[in-house]
Amino acid sequence: MRDCFLSILFICIFSVGFAQKVVKVCGEYTYYVPNNVSLEQAKQTAINRARLEALIKEFNQTVYQSNTSIISNKNGEASSDFYSYGGSEANGEWIEDTKEPTINTFTEHNQIVIKAEVCGKARERKSSGVDFNSKVLRNGTNDKFASDTFVEDDYLYLSFSSASDGYLCVYLLDRESQEVFCLLPYSNSPNGAVKVEHDKRYVFFDPDDRNQPECQYIDGNIYLTCSREIEYNEVYVIFSPNNFSKANGSKIKGEHLPRELSFKDFQKWLVSCQTKDKDMKVTKHLIEIKRK
Repeated sequence: MRDCFLSILFICIFSVGFAQKVVKVCGEYTYYVPNNVSLEQAKQTAINRARLEALIKEFNQTVYQSNTSIISNKNGEASSDFYSYGGSEANGEWIEDTKEPTINTFTEHNQIVIKAEVCGKARERKSSGVDFNSKVLRNGTNDKFASDTFVEDDYLYLSFSSASDGYLCVYLLDRESQEVFCLLPYSNSPNGAVKVEHDKRYVFFDPDDRNQPECQYIDGNIYLTCSREIEYNEVYVIFSPNNFSKANGSKIKGEHLPRELSFKDFQKWLVSCQTKDKDMKVTKHLIEIKRK
């Protein structure tokens, strides 16, 4: 028994020793705002790119490029088309901010410029990650309705597909109240996360779609409200091939409303999940809501 206990203890220590190291990183980015981008969206873009710069500085980046030549023959005449696709990806992932991002806005040559400075915790990306696609849809269930701009009382849907089987949770952050609402799993569901299959397109929050997982728990459409001229919300799409459970939010008794919790508690839960699960991936969609 003693030898067995020592073996288990050794395995635990060995695993902890090789856990991914979390480090503190800082970065900054100067964003020249295009005319067709709102100030709030520009601030979020500047913050995201500052985080990316911090990750690249700490963990470097992977640069990739693919070149393809297509030769065709039409009416006896040969033609050649050349296609090139490239990009880069940071070899790390952002876990959480350690302090509020600093935003400075000024004008340069009649153009609005935003400088963002961020500091936070990050870790090196060891796994290849999971590949999924999500789109926020406005007043329609086809992907052609994808939008980041809504008007109050518009319906919100989510299109989702993944390359692998896994588990999904979706949250909505009200940036005005700093409250977070659990949209998926549905409020009456007893499950911690929604199980989804690979290579299958889902449309969530549609009460008429009986093919979506847990359709028996959906109460009705999700429509967006707006108490000011313009408000901004964020939709968090959280996916992992490993099972996990939603945050422990509270439910308003007698109301068909999503479970809710403070943004602080939500962040604490999300950081804990990402720290434990290196395969978890989070995509955030910033949406703008206008009054009628």
